[in-house]
Amino acid sequence: MSVCLVNLVDLDPPRNGGLSRIAYVVCNLLAEWAEQGKVTVYFAVGWRFSGQFRAWLGRSGGELIPVLPDAGMTPVFETLRPDLIISPLFGMKPVSDWVAYQKTPHIASIPDALALDMPALFPAAEAQRRRDIYLQLKNASTVVTISDDARNRLVKHIGLKRAQTLVIPLAGDLPVQDAPVEAGDYQSPLGKIGLSPYVLYPARNWPHKRHELLLRSFREILRSRSDLKLVLTGWHDEGYLNLLIARHNLPRESVLDLGYVSNADMESLYRGAEALLFVSEYEGFGMPILEAMQNDCPVICAPLTSMPEVGGSAALYVDSHNPKDWANAFIKDLPNLRDELIRKGRRQAKKFSWDKTRSMWSELMARHLKSTRLRKNPVSLPYAQEMQTWANRHQSDQDELVKKERVIQMLNDGMGRLQQSEAENHQLRQQINQMDLTHLQQIEQLQADHLHRVAQWKKKNSDLQNERKRLVAENKQFKKEIEHARSDNERLLAENQQLMAQTAEKEQIIQKFRTSFIYRMDNGPLRSFSIFPLLRWAAIWLRDIRRIFLPKVGVLHQHAPIPLDIPKRYYNAPSIKAEDAPRISITTPSYNQAAFIERTARSVLDQGYPNLEYVIQDGGSRDATVKVMKPFLSRLTHFESRKDDGQAHAINMGFAHTSGEIMAYLNSDDILLPGALNYVADYFTRHPDVDVIYGHRIIIDENDGEIGRWILPPHDNDVILWADYVPQETLFWRRSIWEKSGGQMDESFQFALDWDLLIRFREAGAKIVRAPRFLGAFRVQAAQKTSAHMESSGMKEMNRLRRQVHGRDVSWQEILKNISPYLNRSVIYHKLHWLKILKY
Repeated sequence: MSVCLVNLVDLDPPRNGGLSRIAYVVCNLLAEWAEQGKVTVYFAVGWRFSGQFRAWLGRSGGELIPVLPDAGMTPVFETLRPDLIISPLFGMKPVSDWVAYQKTPHIASIPDALALDMPALFPAAEAQRRRDIYLQLKNASTVVTISDDARNRLVKHIGLKRAQTLVIPLAGDLPVQDAPVEAGDYQSPLGKIGLSPYVLYPARNWPHKRHELLLRSFREILRSRSDLKLVLTGWHDEGYLNLLIARHNLPRESVLDLGYVSNADMESLYRGAEALLFVSEYEGFGMPILEAMQNDCPVICAPLTSMPEVGGSAALYVDSHNPKDWANAFIKDLPNLRDELIRKGRRQAKKFSWDKTRSMWSELMARHLKSTRLRKNPVSLPYAQEMQTWANRHQSDQDELVKKERVIQMLNDGMGRLQQSEAENHQLRQQINQMDLTHLQQIEQLQADHLHRVAQWKKKNSDLQNERKRLVAENKQFKKEIEHARSDNERLLAENQQLMAQTAEKEQIIQKFRTSFIYRMDNGPLRSFSIFPLLRWAAIWLRDIRRIFLPKVGVLHQHAPIPLDIPKRYYNAPSIKAEDAPRISITTPSYNQAAFIERTARSVLDQGYPNLEYVIQDGGSRDATVKVMKPFLSRLTHFESRKDDGQAHAINMGFAHTSGEIMAYLNSDDILLPGALNYVADYFTRHPDVDVIYGHRIIIDENDGEIGRWILPPHDNDVILWADYVPQETLFWRRSIWEKSGGQMDESFQFALDWDLLIRFREAGAKIVRAPRFLGAFRVQAAQKTSAHMESSGMKEMNRLRRQVHGRDVSWQEILKNISPYLNRSVIYHKLHWLKILKY
């Protein structure tokens, strides 16, 4: 039977980080094989952790050999003569033991090339020790690392052959037992956080983990989110953290250092965090990224070393040393991307599993063991018994040592508290002395202030005297101006009398004209024979004919209000089954629209569409909007009333709460017509090649009276480069074209934001169709943005879009030339609809 020796001299799970999980996979697998009689396994464990090893491993297979630091591995090698050596923690120790047994197959695990890439992070002696370990890797049969990035760096630095290396990736959460502790020693840290929102960073305070950048970034975040806390886990130097917190003027209570945390509590920490703020600049793998993704915690990290390989497209990357960039990623970018990152994170985490890691290690070790010689009695029984006896005695000594260490720790704690008390007393005496000195300085300052105030009062008195003289002079000047005004008034009265005389003269001229021949021809007894009425009637007739053939598209007031006429078939449209209905997401941006928001909301909700996401994003209205919307809250996907940066910003915030494959936004004073959602869903289902649709428009006034209609010809993809005639309230599109076009409204637009979106759809290759139906009604009302801002920001934004499309300023003559054919076609469609030849 083959003998396998596992080098675990440095095993200490809380401090080994991700390496302890590799060791757990390897040891658990070998212990299972030992229980099945497949191989003889010896675990060489450092004496400090040998007493806890079995509880950590959770299996009884294999033999345990405690190793003292002074004894080293030499007696173990000479006695066991192993057929396979496995070092799952950190490469091969640079001692003479390996020289004698370098022909023995050796599997060495190495997580990264940190000491080779960044030797300045380590003291000189430690850097050289690690470099010696790296160089020993050339003697290994197989070097196992955890990412392609780490593998490439090892090949580059120490000249390993690629065939000699193997990448076995890690995964996220592992059902590994926590490091055993005695009852009462460990308490869950979750109670320290309470209900406070927080961001999480699990990492030791090694320099490449960049805790200073983390605290500087957190300080920037606190400017906008003063309620937030920063939660740290892992082993940290408390003095180092306190120094950083004081240096950056952070409230001490806003940073919580939880130290070592159990696996169960880490899972809860990930699930409760607003984000994993992973500022590390170097990772061999980056296991916290996958752990966060498995627990629906969005990840913000740097696109460095192996992190893009592990995070894929499911992380928000910040390639910067500037704390403001990290803060902006959390405050501005994350809210819009949160749901998408969580969704992608679940998919990314599924690409890695511990079953795959275990399988690859199993295959590797089995391949090496298969090639070793078989021995009937690999180790003499007396030595095994002697080692076991020594291990039991060592365990007893270790337990006694632990008890003594606890007593020493208690004494040290008491001494520390005593020293702290003496230091506090000394500091108090210094404070009292300082207070006396400060009191004397305050008295001197008060005297100086008193003298300063007296001087100020004297100056003010002088200023008041000067002001009085100035007012007396102004009073004299004012009296002179009154005299001038009286003389001007008398002059104006004379001019008024002269104007009255001129008006009387003009009235006499008008009276003479009424007695003239022309006036009598037009208004007198000969009126029936005059040519002037005929000319007037001809002019009126020509004006009416011209009105008939003018385009209605673009005109918001076409006639006096009439009752809104909606075809009955719109109400009787067949409904779609819930399981067949594609999800439709609609967002309504609102601000101070209490008079109309209820009618808008009802027009959407009362359609009864079975798979609807409806979000109302209010900009912190000061009218009764919130009160009006209370009865509808249970039917809405999301409602929020808070200050925004304009309509486009509100729409983006609303869409962040949706996931539907069909999208639209409806302004808070417009309405959808009955049956519109069923029609849109059915149209997209029957036409999978169509990306965007819109329909005809009905125009209504403040009281829902109809005042006009836009009957649009089929869509012209070139016209939208010159003008926007697409009725926004009838516009629906697929989420795929939305994401392809940028995935958000351009917040720099306040008026032409829908036209900008249509142009981006066109540039992304969208197929846009005008549907043969009225889908919505546009409301004309006094406080409307379309009317209020057309002459100011509206024209500027439209000209900006035309310059963007055509690369130059365009004249109105050129615009009119390019849109006239479309408007002429609209006249024909309007008349055909008026004649009821076209029915919509």
